[in-house]
Amino acid sequence: FFVSLGPPRMIWPEKPVISGNGNELGRALGILAPGDFNTNIGPSVIGEWYLNIGPPGILIGMFLMGILFRILYEGSIGATQARFSGVYIYAIIWIHVIKGMEDWMAPVYAGLVKIVIIMLMIHWALTYKKGIAVFLKNRLHTS
Repeated sequence: FFVSLGPPRMIWPEKPVISGNGNELGRALGILAPGDFNTNIGPSVIGEWYLNIGPPGILIGMFLMGILFRILYEGSIGATQARFSGVYIYAIIWIHVIKGMEDWMAPVYAGLVKIVIIMLMIHWALTYKKGIAVFLKNRLHTS
């Protein structure tokens, strides 16, 4: 997870590969033919909970992910009364999650952290500048 949060490969060329061997996983699960050494599969986010904990991992993982997505919903849409920036951030998060459904959990969650930080910085820059512009406009009209 923390390696995924690190800088991109163009800045850190020796960055370790964190995704598991999808070919070996597929052959071990019997999804790929024993002689297939080219095809890779990802376990999906829920699948990784199953691989790490077993059948209870599906229930535990879905419960914890539900809590996480509820917090994201409340923070981006519920608390902001569905303001445009909150809906936009929430939509971007879901697009990232859907795109990463067949990947390993660490890169998906690290990518979510990066996206949320970037989107909040953009939101802050847009609203802060607007706030400054309104402040200056009101200040100039009263002088």
